[in-house]
Parts: sequence; C-alpha cells; structure tokens
Amino acid sequence: MVFSFLFVLGCTSDRAQQGTAGTTSVFKHGKIAGDPAGLRKLLDRFEQESPGIHVKDETLPASTDEQHQFYAINLDSRSADFDVLSLDVIWVPEFARAGWLRDVTAVLAQEERHAFFSGPIEAVTYEGRLFAVPWYIDAGLLYYRSDLLKKYGRPVPRTWQELVSTAREITAAERNLYGFLWQGKENEGLGCNVFELLWSNGGAAPENGRTAPETRQEIGAPRCVGELIGQNGATAHPRGTAALCVEHIRTGKLGRQGQSRRRGPACIPGP
Repeated sequence: MVFSFLFVLGCTSDRAQQGTAGTTSVFKHGKIAGDPAGLRKLLDRFEQESPGIHVKDETLPASTDEQHQFYAINLDSRSADFDVLSLDVIWVPEFARAGWLRDVTAVLAQEERHAFFSGPIEAVTYEGRLFAVPWYIDAGLLYYRSDLLKKYGRPVPRTWQELVSTAREITAAERNLYGFLWQGKENEGLGCNVFELLWSNGGAAPENGRTAPETRQEIGAPRCVGELIGQNGATAHPRGTAALCVEHIRTGKLGRQGQSRRRGPACIPGP
C-alpha cells in the first residue's frame, strides 16, 4: 500500500495573506518519522527563496485519525490558526468538497506534474482540479531479525505462508518473542495491512458494488490474517495485535520483541 502525504493550502489566515515583511505562515503536519532536520532544511530553503516570509511548523500527533479530527474541527469552524497543512491522500476529496482546500491547479504546471508518480497526482485531483501537491510517499516493508533466521537456518520469507511458518518455528523455540508485529488496530493502519495481503495474494479492492472478497485469492487474504493472530498463530498475542498501531511497533519495548514486523521506510536508520 503506497501512501502520499500532501502539502496543501488550507483556509489561509489574514496573517499569511498580508505579504508584508515579517509575515509568518503556520504549517501543521503530523509527527515526522526519523530525523526532523530534513524538513527544517526544506523550510529554511523556502524562507531563503521567499524573503519576508517565516514558516513556523507545528507538529500534530502521529495518529492520522487524530490529525483528521483536528483538521475537521478547525477547518469546519474556519479557524485561522494555520495556513498550510499536510494530509493523507484519502482526505483530499472530502476536504475539497467541503471547501477547506484552495485550488492549486495553477501552482503546478502540467509539464511539472511529470516529475511525480501518476498515483499521487491522481490522488490530489478532485473534479479535474488539483487541491494539493504530493510531498512524499510511503510503502509497507518487512523488517526481520537476520540473526534469528541464521540461527534457525531459515531463508527470508518471500510469501505470507513462509512468514507464518517461519514465525511459528522461531517463536516456539524463543521466549518472549512475537513472530510478526503489524498494525491490527481498527484504523487506517489495519486497512493498509489488509490491502497489502489482498493485493499481494492476487486479489482486488472491493468496488462497483462488491463489498466482500469473492475470488479464491481474495478469500485467502483474511485467512492469512487468521493464521497470524489465531490460536497458536505467529504473533502469539492476538488480543494485543488488535490494539497495535504504527507507533506501538516503531517505538518502545514491543518493537524490539518482534522476530519480524511490518512498517514503512521510516524505520530504516539514516546515514
């Protein structure tokens, strides 16, 4: 599942519209995974190229559910507390339809759009107009304990079935270890995990009136989920899995107790 976070103009406040020396624009965004210095460098470059404008970035909680709630409440009340915001691709139609986003079609010329992947550009387009500019994309990756795979003579899993069998074997021999950590909480993270299972198993997303898996490949996806968290499953922690979100797996003791885990590129150590 590929994500794109977007850089958009919201309900611009009078403060940012003045255009006078010393103008401050407030940029709201979710918690930056990894070193936040990269974002600060981008903002510093913008300030150098835009004399008289200072960007104040303010961080929202890591949970996209909480970010969405914050934006919806503040934008619906026409709050002028921020000027630019980052948001998930799936919110663009909702926010544009509500009149919360500015049409930025003229900001990104047609020839400049070729520098972006087609998917993110399609995601920021609503009724033929652009309401955001793609910022970065994310994708699910499999992280694993190479030392444990070597210890038990197992190759890196290349299928979900191999992942389940490997996790079961290693967790049966190791203490206080989860075989596979993933986002099972009822939120966007769970949707990402399920779609990855669905698509990688040859299935397709429900559409055109289809509301449930139909083909053999599609039915195999939820069955794999059951094998991961069911009795004697790979996680050996079914109740906890249903409450796990991205931050639980990325940080803290739990993240270190997984033989393998599903996360995005943000977990890759920097140079």
